[in-house]
Parts: sequence; structure tokens; C-alpha cells
Amino acid sequence: MDQIVLIATWLMLGYALVGSIDGVYYHLYKFKLYAHPESRYEHILHTIRVLTFPLVLLLLFVKNYGGIYLWLGTGLVIVDLLVETLDIYSEEKSRKHLGGLPRTEYYIHMMTNGLHFAPMAMIIAVKPLFAWKLNSETVLNPYPEFTSMISAVMIPGIVILFFLHVYLYLFPQGKLKI
Repeated sequence: MDQIVLIATWLMLGYALVGSIDGVYYHLYKFKLYAHPESRYEHILHTIRVLTFPLVLLLLFVKNYGGIYLWLGTGLVIVDLLVETLDIYSEEKSRKHLGGLPRTEYYIHMMTNGLHFAPMAMIIAVKPLFAWKLNSETVLNPYPEFTSMISAVMIPGIVILFFLHVYLYLFPQGKLKI
């Protein structure tokens, strides 16, 4: 199990790297999706995903949870997948004012989706059957220290990114009115 968990951890790190390029560079800096009325819905979807990701890390990667925490983490993965589906369907309309989705960003989206969902599927797949019982022990055998540490270190940065998304939604021109 440890080898699969470690591979999942490395894939999650790959997602964080490639996803940062997409989310920060393309979405927030280059195209400023939050500032265009046509793409504000897409920005909301991204904000929801930025909210669910640290919770998924906490419930599925920081510790080896079973029982209700495993079910909550898996439920958040499903929510994330549904929101990603809405995001994909919204992009044609959302990016029309930009001339569509650039080929490079399209390729990055393909990479990030694989790097995002593969590790979550791997972590869920290695759970023993007894872990899925609601009355199962809450914390199972520990993950490798690398997995717990890397996942925990990623959470504060993602939380800051969530608050940045909320701020940019509320103040799309970057001006806080007091």
C-alpha cells in the first residue's frame, strides 16, 4: 500500500505544480477570468474547487482515515468531479470573449485533470473494505511521513488561494471599497 500512496503523493505534487500554472497564471493573471462578466461563473466554479481541495487533502492524504471521514473525503471528490464537469461545459461560453480556450491551456487542463483525479482514485482504491464501515476506526495505519507532511504543507497555500478567489470575485477590479 505504501508504494501506491507515495506514487499518489508525487502525482498530487505534479497536479499542484501544473495546476498553479493554470490557475494562477492563466485564470487569475493573464485572462483575469474574475473580471469579465462572461467568465464570472467559471471563476465561481474554480473557487468551489479551491475550497474542496484542501478538505480532500485533509481527509484523504494527511491521515489515513476510515469511517465517516473517508466517506466525507470521497463525497468531496465526487463534488469536485461534478464541479469540474460544470467548468468544462462552461468554458466555451466563458472564454468566447477571449477567442476561445488557447491550445496550451487546453493541454494543461488535460494534464491537471489526470494529475488531480488519479491520486485521489489511488488513495480511495487502497482503502481496506473495513475502512468503509461507518463505525470503522477513524484513523487507520499511518501513511508514509512524506505523504502526510507534503499534504499538510500544501493546505495553507490553497486556503490563501481560496480567499484570493473570494476577494477577486467580490472586488473584480481589485478595489476594496470601505
